[in-house]
Amino acid sequence: MINTIHANVSVSSLLMVPRLPGRLDAKGVAVLLGMQELDIPVLVAAKMLQPLGKPKKNAVKYFAASEIQRLSVDEKWLAKATQIICDQWNRKNRNKHQSFPKPDSLSPLSESLPDAAQSLAE
Repeated sequence: MINTIHANVSVSSLLMVPRLPGRLDAKGVAVLLGMQELDIPVLVAAKMLQPLGKPKKNAVKYFAASEIQRLSVDEKWLAKATQIICDQWNRKNRNKHQSFPKPDSLSPLSESLPDAAQSLAE
C-alpha cells in the first residue's frame, strides 16, 4: 500500500496509511498539517519548512515525513505558521486593492475626450 502513495493521493487515504512514506510532497505535507497546498511554498520561503536536499527553485520539493509529523503536534509552530500564512494573504490582498484606481478617481470617458480633441487641434 505504501508504494502506491504519490502526488494524486487523497486526503483520506493518506491519513489512513499505517506508516507514512519517508518523504512527502507539498500535497502530503498540506494534508498532515491541515493546510492548503498553496500555503506550503509560503512556509518554505519563510524558512518554517525545510525541504530535503537542496532542490532548485522550480523543482518539486520533498519533506521528511517524520519532521512534518513532529511539527503537526507543535502548537507554537502551528500558531506561527498560521500567522505567517495570514500575513502573506493580507499582503497579497492589500497589494491587489492598491494596484487598481478607486472608482472615485476615474473620470468618465466623455470628460476626457474634449481635452484630448483640443490638444490634437493645437
